Amino acid sequence: MPATLTRGQTVPVDVDEMVVSIELDATVDLSALLLTDRGLVRDEADLVFYNQPHGPGLWLVPGVAGAMDSLSITLSSIPDEITQVMVVVALDNQADSLGQYPPARISITDAYGRTTQTFTLEDIGSESTAVALDLNRSGGQWKLHAAGSPYLGGFAQLIADHGVNVDDSAQSPLPEVRLDPSRSADVIPGQPVELRSGNGKELAFVRVGLGWDPVRERGPYGMRDAEVDLDSSALVYAGRRLIDVVYYHDERQLSVDGAVRHHGDDVIGNKRGIDEEITIDLTRVPTAVTTIVFVVTSYSGHTFERIKNAFWCLIDGTSDAELARYDLLGGGGHTGMVMAKLYRGADSVWKLEAIGEGIQAGHPVEAASQVGRFVGA
Repeated sequence: MPATLTRGQTVPVDVDEMVVSIELDATVDLSALLLTDRGLVRDEADLVFYNQPHGPGLWLVPGVAGAMDSLSITLSSIPDEITQVMVVVALDNQADSLGQYPPARISITDAYGRTTQTFTLEDIGSESTAVALDLNRSGGQWKLHAAGSPYLGGFAQLIADHGVNVDDSAQSPLPEVRLDPSRSADVIPGQPVELRSGNGKELAFVRVGLGWDPVRERGPYGMRDAEVDLDSSALVYAGRRLIDVVYYHDERQLSVDGAVRHHGDDVIGNKRGIDEEITIDLTRVPTAVTTIVFVVTSYSGHTFERIKNAFWCLIDGTSDAELARYDLLGGGGHTGMVMAKLYRGADSVWKLEAIGEGIQAGHPVEAASQVGRFVGA
């Protein structure tokens, strides 16, 4: 049974991966700060919140079907200079107080989706923001501290007190990534990547690869790989109008214009590399096509709690060089994810943008109604 923590209690952490979630009868934002031994962030990238859902070792997993976001944490991926992860709960309406609602319930689950600890945020009073939990590192050992501490001044004051420049944290545009064929770029959501080679020439032929591993689960004869089948697909748009879907269930596995091709299904996902691949001949894409959105769905309804080491990568189809990569961190009850999109920039040069948002879909057509917000006019 899960352990029930009390305010102020500290317990050792014996897992590498965990997911923190919250239940509250109000709209609330879950966020986290990565802090050094000075109690400060190194820079704005150490704040993980709804406008910046990724940080070193942390990922804010989007909630689906009305559920709140959850925070996925991989302790081994947190930089050595970080000694504290502060998990924060803040009401969306900062004029409200947490105390006017029934106490929030915090749950912590492991990589297998099992709840290991719960904690109730009580006696918060009139404050809109509280430090729910702290993960503290000392001598290479992580410990979990049930803080439950209201924060005077609200969320903006909390992050400012820990070194975040409030004016710039959510408003500075992400710099465009320039591809280097000698190394793969780690991209983050919302960051544009212009599809040009190192010499400035536009790329003509690219491959988008998807890879994943199933989590290990206990079976009747010991530990085994969980059965999980993910399907990659490409949704082709002219403006905001969906004009084609390329996926393995279609006999053609090819767009009508012949530019986008799916190269077959993988039902296991443990090749330690690319499991499914979609190729795009950019020279054959009609001028009317403005966006190609790449999604991954679970045909059998498996959730991303059963998946680990998932990623997509962009490969130069001519040289076979991997140009960009993005980790699709596991966790969450969603059955699909919008991975990335290719779109025409203002100068008609193709650009790539990582997305990494969870959706509830077992088929690419079901995903179509949920990706419209990522498609330009």
